[in-house]
Amino acid sequence: VAAGASRLPACALLGGALYLLLGVLGKLFYRKESIGMGDVKLFAVLGFFCGFPQVVFVFLLTIVLAGFHFILLMLFKKLEKDSYLPLGPYICLAFYLYLAFRWQLNYLVGWYAAMLL
Repeated sequence: VAAGASRLPACALLGGALYLLLGVLGKLFYRKESIGMGDVKLFAVLGFFCGFPQVVFVFLLTIVLAGFHFILLMLFKKLEKDSYLPLGPYICLAFYLYLAFRWQLNYLVGWYAAMLL
């Protein structure tokens, strides 16, 4: 058994729980579905692959990428305020960027954490 393999189900649960919580909060505030269950399941799988601290980074990167693109679409009048766009492509892009730059990101996070302590 690989080191840390016993934590994988908990990481998958955390990944899914992050988006489920975001979906529940969105439903409470906007009175309509804000995140589909497909996004929750996709993020649970990514939590399984990434692990604990990295799944939070992918979560935040997904929000930044999607928010930036949505703002650009609204500025150029290609999207209205009440429009719904799938979040899956942004989740996949954030995961891809994490995979491409994970060594640099891990170094940067370690450096920042050491600076804080």
